[in-house]
Amino acid sequence: MSAMGRIYQIVRRNFGYKVVSLFFALLFWLWVSYQGTAATPGIDQTLTIQVAAKGLPSNLVVMSKMPAVKVRLQDNSDLNSKGLSAYVDLSGAVAGEQDYPVAIEVLSDNIKIAEVQPASVPLIIDVIQEKILGVAVNISGSPQAGFLAGNPIVKPAAVNVRGPSTLLNVLEKVTAELDITGAATAIQTTCPVSFRDQNGQPLYGPDPTVDVLLASPNNVEVIVPIQPAGLASKKVPLKVSSTGTPAEGMVLLALLPVPESVEIWGPPDSLQEIEFLTPEPVDITDLKADKVFQITADKLSLPQGVTLATGTNPTVVAQIGSVPNRKTLSGVAVTVRNVAADLVVSPAIPAVEVSVQGKPDILKVLVPDQLQLWVDAAGLTAGNYSDSKVYWQLPPGVEMITVPQISMNLKARS
Repeated sequence: MSAMGRIYQIVRRNFGYKVVSLFFALLFWLWVSYQGTAATPGIDQTLTIQVAAKGLPSNLVVMSKMPAVKVRLQDNSDLNSKGLSAYVDLSGAVAGEQDYPVAIEVLSDNIKIAEVQPASVPLIIDVIQEKILGVAVNISGSPQAGFLAGNPIVKPAAVNVRGPSTLLNVLEKVTAELDITGAATAIQTTCPVSFRDQNGQPLYGPDPTVDVLLASPNNVEVIVPIQPAGLASKKVPLKVSSTGTPAEGMVLLALLPVPESVEIWGPPDSLQEIEFLTPEPVDITDLKADKVFQITADKLSLPQGVTLATGTNPTVVAQIGSVPNRKTLSGVAVTVRNVAADLVVSPAIPAVEVSVQGKPDILKVLVPDQLQLWVDAAGLTAGNYSDSKVYWQLPPGVEMITVPQISMNLKARS
């Protein structure tokens, strides 16, 4: 058989199957090509889009987890979620719970919106407030055998917390966590503050990954004294004093220990005898302004075996101010309050002269009208009252030196 005959025989063999196979292959190729160029008409195209918040005032916060909505596109739209965004406009939001309409922003001309479900979403809006709260230290673990832990010292002792009012209302303190397991010496470290409710459970907003409570500062220094077992600790007040006199024209207004009490460690018998500590007097000679004096352990005359708790740094603050000036004011009016309806003050109480003291810059501009003096006639009947008690209200920084004597006559209305 010739070569052409063999080819003819091969082509003829199972010819019907070969034609059917070719037909289906061609049909499949056309279907795949069509799918790559157009969406199938009549098939619903729905995307799930996360809703964002826009325009929220800085004094408000969203206390709901932002939801997602389903966006159904018209037929033949470009099925591409990157061309869409959903948001709620909160520029006019107020505190409380209400529904806000969902808006869709379309970034492509090939996207046509058929429907948004839901069309609005309920959100809870809260007011941002601030609150100053003390820092509590939660100690976990135990020091090395043979050692004891003292009371922790926190610097600063309080922080400013900013956040939603609903969370601040249940927040009584912030917490610093510290593990002292195996410690044999004092621990001094920086700890972040955390927020817990009254049951010790963490406080979060609607999204635990987003901080809605912020502390300033958000880290505190924590010092935990570690002392050998057998020693006791005790808190005792500081009694401070001074020597010398401030500069001319100045006066010592106050002498304040900071802190007022310190923690000491030592044998129990030694501590029992200590009721307070008296540092060496601080020298305020020729001071013209406030000054802070550091009080070291050697200035406290501690008994043998008694020490200050680690991290204790007491100071004395000397507050210095100007010597008050004096001024006499004439023509200060005296009124009578709470006079019974059937009585009258007759004759009227004449204006008086009073002497006051205060800072020079305040007294320089002080006038009689800024002083309020009065007598209280509540419960009094008709008659003459000599040396009536005088009450007064003075501007800040002004003190009364001399109290005028006031006589008052009450008589029945005619």
